[in-house]
Amino acid sequence: MESSQQNNKASAIVEIKSQSFFQGPLPPPELLAKYEAISSGLADRITAMAEENGKHRRRMEWRMLTLSVVSNFSGQVFAFVVVITGIFAGVYLLTKDKPVSGLISMIVSLAPVAYRFIHFDKRSRKTKGDKEEQQNKIP
Repeated sequence: MESSQQNNKASAIVEIKSQSFFQGPLPPPELLAKYEAISSGLADRITAMAEENGKHRRRMEWRMLTLSVVSNFSGQVFAFVVVITGIFAGVYLLTKDKPVSGLISMIVSLAPVAYRFIHFDKRSRKTKGDKEEQQNKIP
């Protein structure tokens, strides 16, 4: 009786699970071959779809990049026009014996530019400090 209890304790059921996945626009070649076996030309259609998707993605990225450049440039031009107009208005007011109004006009037109410069300078120093901190950490 004792030996049958030991045999029962020694036996175990082993279950092995396997999982596979792929990442990207195309499945692995083995899976593509199975698709082709299901329907003739299906692998070619899947490949063509992945190629079209890639072309579309690249076109959209190009458009977004182009729009970003145009937007940044037009923003800079607009800011330049506003600042120059404010400075010219201030100089004009100063020449017309209105010193307070002239100074206020120049300060108001230059304040956003100064704020933006100071704000970005602080952010760049903080980013630079964070990078140095990460590099100095001991793994």
